[in-house]
Amino acid sequence: MKIICPSRSKPRASLAAVAAEQNLGGLTALAHAEFSNHDFAAARDHALQLAELRPQKSEPYAILGDACLELGEYERAIESFRKMEQFGQEDAGTATRLARLEILRGDPERSRQHLATALSLLRALQAPPRATIAWCQWQLG
Repeated sequence: MKIICPSRSKPRASLAAVAAEQNLGGLTALAHAEFSNHDFAAARDHALQLAELRPQKSEPYAILGDACLELGEYERAIESFRKMEQFGQEDAGTATRLARLEILRGDPERSRQHLATALSLLRALQAPPRATIAWCQWQLG
């Protein structure tokens, strides 16, 4: 007997009712939900689809890079995060992702540089996210 989790099947069923090209927000939300549920392969696959549909946006590459890191696909994660950087100035999300990547690659000094950049960018925000600031500070020691 196969048990189906309704909370996991409903988003996919509702998304399937509309072509992905017409429901980019739904596809993005689905990829985020899959990542949050640790369904990293599905999140990766939907992020790849988003990147094809929205190559000029950084968010698909953020989801893709995060999922690839969790799957151990480090080269693809590096490529995704580098694409994020190409969309303009570095933001805190990009900086924290690059910091995590550098620590996994064995370069704690470069990781600290990215975390320091993230902290500067976060503190400059009008309403900085305290949890992210605390995480960066904890990572820096």
